[in-house]
Amino acid sequence: MLDARNVTAIVVTYNRLPLLKQCLAALRAQTVQGFTVLLVDNASTDGTADYIKTLAMPGLVCRNPGENLGGAGGFAYGIRAAAELGCEAVWIMDDDTLPEPDALAALLAASGRPADALEPHFTCKKCQDTGSFEGHTCECIHKLMQKLRREEIEKLSSLSVSSFDTMELRYYPNTMDEKLGEPVRTYMGELLEELRAYAEEFDRSSESLMLFGNAGLGKTHAALAIAGIVLAKDMDVIYVSSPDFFAKLEALHFGSDPSGEEETLLQTAAGADLLILDDLGTEFNSSFFLSTLYSLLNNRLGAHLPTIVTTNITDGALLEKLYTEKISSRLSSFVPCLFVGKDIRGQKAREES
Repeated sequence: MLDARNVTAIVVTYNRLPLLKQCLAALRAQTVQGFTVLLVDNASTDGTADYIKTLAMPGLVCRNPGENLGGAGGFAYGIRAAAELGCEAVWIMDDDTLPEPDALAALLAASGRPADALEPHFTCKKCQDTGSFEGHTCECIHKLMQKLRREEIEKLSSLSVSSFDTMELRYYPNTMDEKLGEPVRTYMGELLEELRAYAEEFDRSSESLMLFGNAGLGKTHAALAIAGIVLAKDMDVIYVSSPDFFAKLEALHFGSDPSGEEETLLQTAAGADLLILDDLGTEFNSSFFLSTLYSLLNNRLGAHLPTIVTTNITDGALLEKLYTEKISSRLSSFVPCLFVGKDIRGQKAREES
């Protein structure tokens, strides 16, 4: 389908500024708009170049070959330039041409194309592909970001695999745990159902969770399963590996960051509907990390945005020792979700060997 980006009107001029002004005005008055106007100025000496600099005309492109190529030479030059712009059709005219307002519409009709063929075809009619609507980020941008987030998470661990349906309870021992007061398998089955319900009922007012327990018990799997369900609700989810995320931020902070990537990453993490910090406790414990982690957690808690943290740290005293009292006090407001059992990865490895 021919649209505004694929048609170019080529106007050749040389030292006829008064006529050129009328020609350009006639092009601006066309009943269909959005086409490109390629002006070939054959090195005019009557102030044409200065006038063009002051002209605010959408779609106007000016080319000066540096010499007077004449009419035929100017059109040949213009057609080559139009081809470089990627047009499909050209509409050529001298600078003394005054097309009627419906001239382009008539040409389109004669070519078998509809009169609205030059109207822009926006992917998002709401913001007209600007990304902004009524002073706010358009929902199309949010949907695009959600799609990108899902793709990022898919690269880490397929969401189709990391679902609650693929968490097999047979890997949790069916033995009584005195501290829990029930079999491990029963407890984990109940916990996973609670986490599934959390994901299905998730909104921006949901509580923050801390999934903790020894390595290999399915904490990351469960966090990704929650992410998949929340993403399907058209909400923004950020999943990061804590050591990788904070190491990148620190490298940007103390290195070269001309594009402001550090600030962008922090703002994205701070404003997501759901932030998942995986493997907290395995990062390099620097003063930068501690201050950044505190700021991130504090900002999200202040905005009442839910966060999910996974960690192998099961000792609250060790948590406070590693992360200072201020950070541990923030984490203490998270709902604790204890994972118990035996290393599932080890069990699967033995099955495959």
